Amino acid sequence: MIKVLLRYSDKLFIVGICLLMVGMIFSTWLTSASQFIIAIAWIIKFDWINQFSSFIGNPVSKWLTLLFFIYLGTQFYTDNQQQGWNEIRILVPILSMPLLFGSGFSMSSKLFHQLMFFYMLVVLAATFSCIPGFVQYYNGEIADVRTASKFVSHIRLSLHVSLAVFVAGYYLIRSKKYWYLLLYIFILIFWLFAMQSLTGLIIIFLLAFASGVYFSLSKLQLIYSILGVVMGFIVVLSAIKWFQNEYKAFMTPIEAQIQTDLKTPDGNAYEFDFSMPLIENGYYVYYYVNYSELAKEWASKSKLDFEGSDHFGQPLKQTLIRYMNSKGLKKDGKSLQGLTVNEIKHIENGIANCNYHQILGVKPRLYQFFWELEIQKYINNSPSQGLMLKPFLWKASHEIWANNKWFGSGAGDLKQEFENYYKAQNPNLNNELKLRSHNQFITIAITSGIIGLFFYLLSIVKIISLNSNLRYTPIVYFFLIVLLSMFTEDTLNTQAGVTFYAFFISFFSFFPSRPATTNTISPLGVFVLK
Repeated sequence: MIKVLLRYSDKLFIVGICLLMVGMIFSTWLTSASQFIIAIAWIIKFDWINQFSSFIGNPVSKWLTLLFFIYLGTQFYTDNQQQGWNEIRILVPILSMPLLFGSGFSMSSKLFHQLMFFYMLVVLAATFSCIPGFVQYYNGEIADVRTASKFVSHIRLSLHVSLAVFVAGYYLIRSKKYWYLLLYIFILIFWLFAMQSLTGLIIIFLLAFASGVYFSLSKLQLIYSILGVVMGFIVVLSAIKWFQNEYKAFMTPIEAQIQTDLKTPDGNAYEFDFSMPLIENGYYVYYYVNYSELAKEWASKSKLDFEGSDHFGQPLKQTLIRYMNSKGLKKDGKSLQGLTVNEIKHIENGIANCNYHQILGVKPRLYQFFWELEIQKYINNSPSQGLMLKPFLWKASHEIWANNKWFGSGAGDLKQEFENYYKAQNPNLNNELKLRSHNQFITIAITSGIIGLFFYLLSIVKIISLNSNLRYTPIVYFFLIVLLSMFTEDTLNTQAGVTFYAFFISFFSFFPSRPATTNTISPLGVFVLK
């Protein structure tokens, strides 16, 4: 019986990995079930003493699991023990995956590459699963295109897409035959633009730029190296100039002289709120407004209450005014009459700017960011949702950390520390904005202090330095993608984030791979388990 189980242990392990690759993106239940399958495969080897010895004897093992034990150690001084165990439970994959992957199993280079191709197919399937959401967004049925990602957070999916792009790029360069890999990369980057994923696009841009500079300096002759670096900086400066031009177009008033005595086409006076001179798309939002005409005309076009909320939960009249303003219209009844049925639908669904429902490009997200910057000028100590929320969270996190600099507040008190801070500093803040750090390094510092953060950063350095698999270039990109994401997200505070981190850091650390060649990779053979 044992011999039969041993015969299928390795195959069960590979099946578990494949299911985990699918589960990380498509199903939290499958994520848990696949880890259970991997654990069963490990158990039925029935060589537990040697398996544990192999794990403990591997120099990288202790560094891979260190963060788990750092959080576990804070239980000795945290007050809320139950919450502490909840936080630690999320981090269990950081302990379990290095143990399961680092003892008892081996993998051929060919199988390693086949599994990476399988992962690429899973990511591609995830991007195609967003197509119905893209259609809804294009039709104005949803206000935020990022909700097109139904199975996992758009942030997490953008990390998978970013990694898959560089994995595909590696195989494209190594094989030099697979033209469909170029198409694959194009599809994923197109998806990032369609999803308006600034996180993914910025990560790919930064890493591609760094890679280009490195390649120019290390692989090319001096003259070509200089030319390559100069071209790279021209691209960066062009991107900065484009950003500046878009910002200027958004913020610069188009109308030099405000005509306060101007009447609506129906002969009524406009209202001007000079206390709130907000600008969007070059027009003052709350200038040239006649609320009574808007309310009357809106009632003839929509069943939604003018004084109520749109489908996105925003005050409808504010959405209407901003949408009309973004088109350069005066906010009166006659201008509202000119809006199309689709535009009315957009307003009902919470789309407040005519640029927001573009199907492709980062301009909608960029304009949302500009709007956040603009409204931040007129509100005090009250952040808006979006990118401008992060500096507020980082400031709050820094003040919380300052109370327990060296050892932190402990995993169990992390949640309570933030609640106490918001209650004392900003009691009227919307509950949806009372979030954690959105920076994994700061979260670790609040939890375990400077000492805990130091040892975690040391563990990253040691994991990289001890990794014998760095010649497999995507591993380097994985580390960079994860570390960059940690600056703006609590990557390890969710099952999806910690599984992504723990799986790949273990997979890449314990299964060394020879560089891929045409003979070692075969996209048609991804299901071969031998």
